[in-house]
Amino acid sequence: MWWSLYQILLWLAYPFVRLRLCWRARKSPAYAIDVDQRFGFAPAEIQPGSLWIHCVSAGEPIAAGPLIERLLAQPLPVLVTTMTPTGRDAVKRLLGDRVMHCYAPYDFRFAVERFLQRSQPKALLILETEIWPNMIACSKARGIPVMLLNARLSERSAGAYGRVAGLIKPVLQQLDWVACQYPADRDRFTTLGVNPEQLECVGNIKFDVAEPDQKNAANPEVELVAQCVDSAARNCWLAGSTHAGEETIILAAHAELLQRFPELCLILVPRHPERFASVYGACADFTTLRLSQPVDLAAPQVILVD
Repeated sequence: MWWSLYQILLWLAYPFVRLRLCWRARKSPAYAIDVDQRFGFAPAEIQPGSLWIHCVSAGEPIAAGPLIERLLAQPLPVLVTTMTPTGRDAVKRLLGDRVMHCYAPYDFRFAVERFLQRSQPKALLILETEIWPNMIACSKARGIPVMLLNARLSERSAGAYGRVAGLIKPVLQQLDWVACQYPADRDRFTTLGVNPEQLECVGNIKFDVAEPDQKNAANPEVELVAQCVDSAARNCWLAGSTHAGEETIILAAHAELLQRFPELCLILVPRHPERFASVYGACADFTTLRLSQPVDLAAPQVILVD
């Protein structure tokens, strides 16, 4: 019953998914690019027989960097899929042409089947908690091993999944291996029905990302920020990956801090590129430098990393 209900709800959601993509494309034109990939039309350059690594946004490709580097030493090609343009850009920036990339199909059964027919991966490695029933079930039906890596499951998410256990439990039981971040995550996956023999607690792979070699880390953005801050004479604080509404709180705090520390600089990094202009407008009460449009500001109070 649960499985049939899920498929029916997906079909009912289909027109709204299309409309939401159009709406997002109005705010962020990148969402209008390669829309067909989201419905299973993998690009022609995707080689069959790859190791498929599914990430979500920008953070997962960064976290999976050391793992992907190891996999690139194997004879199989590597395909990385993401769900967002920022994730796509992170893959291109970090891995370039060494891996193939496209958007992952939405979890409509027809889209997943179309994608699998074209890509024919040897294995599917899913980062963190991207538990999509059709993606997992259709892959397993084709004999493709499915692993959940760097898996995390908060108490809140576990409760939500527990309310649809009739759908989620059979899906989780198809996973060949779940590499959890912490013991609490392992316990929650066990409660949801994952075979304990398929579970292992291996820590958070984000901590495996190596410190960059400062001699070779030629990053013009970092260098420009350093020049603007003039770290020898000023202190700064960083608010990174901020969402709508958070900047108001951060800027209010910064205004109070400036009364005590007049030389303090805030480095502000909004998560979504389409919000850069509106965040810049919110900084109107401060001497603000946009990193994309540097001007001669001797001591900016805010540096907007856009």
